Amino acid sequence: MDAIESHTSLYSDEKRREAIAAYATTGVMTRVAELVNIPVSTLYGWRKCEWWETLLTRIRDEKADELDAMLTENIHLAGEQIKDRLTDGDYLVSKDGALKRKPVGARDLALVQAISFDKRALGRNQPTSISGNSKDELKKLQDQFQALAGKTVEGERIE
Repeated sequence: MDAIESHTSLYSDEKRREAIAAYATTGVMTRVAELVNIPVSTLYGWRKCEWWETLLTRIRDEKADELDAMLTENIHLAGEQIKDRLTDGDYLVSKDGALKRKPVGARDLALVQAISFDKRALGRNQPTSISGNSKDELKKLQDQFQALAGKTVEGERIE
């Protein structure tokens, strides 16, 4: 990567990157100063430079990608566990201390199914609920048709 600034500095580009990464993580300049051992006044000066915002944006994007990957992995792990419970039942400990499986109850099954269905619809950019009243919608259409009745559209009279 190109040098952050072309003039000579007491701090290397790597040290500046370390400071920006600490800021992206903590958001507190005094904490960054403690972590990277750079005076807070120097950090505030750097924050006014164009390269600061550019690099901060890049680091935040990288952190967002890391978080997305971690959350995706968690979703897959949870999905595997849900599938296991739905197939083989929940774990429970019997009176004698043995680990056994009990079928998942109907209420829990319905909840898992409803949430899964809604989340799948969201992922497919499909509606997850119906809003409005069909009678209201039909009334709006009726009003629109009545408003059009008797008007001329592209040279033709609507009757």
